[in-house]
Amino acid sequence: MGLFNELGPLLLNGDSIKTEAFNKTSIPSLFRNPHAWSKVASLLIINNPPPVGYSFCYPEGPKGGPASCGTHNDSRTAFHSATYLENFAYAYPEFMTNDWYITGESYAGIYIPTLVQEIMKNPKSLVGR
Repeated sequence: MGLFNELGPLLLNGDSIKTEAFNKTSIPSLFRNPHAWSKVASLLIINNPPPVGYSFCYPEGPKGGPASCGTHNDSRTAFHSATYLENFAYAYPEFMTNDWYITGESYAGIYIPTLVQEIMKNPKSLVGR
């Protein structure tokens, strides 16, 4: 819901269930978000640790299935997130000249500081420059 209500180019609102399309399909209609962050910035949203949100485990974890990811803790999550960001930087170097801001909500009060600490451990990091 955060993607629709806070960040994305599309949103759901009370009018989403008042459309002809909704009456036919029972699927709420999406509308353009006039205040979308994507109008002024690039956003990289990471769901973690897997299987939080739409993320999954591949290869499958110890119990089998894409939702069986094994155990996680804050430092392991920080390591995986930093590795992801580093790989993103190598894959998309054109974004590395932009200012970067790492934010989050809820338990991100733990995830963000541990992620930043992990990034700062690597002085050659493309992300930590």
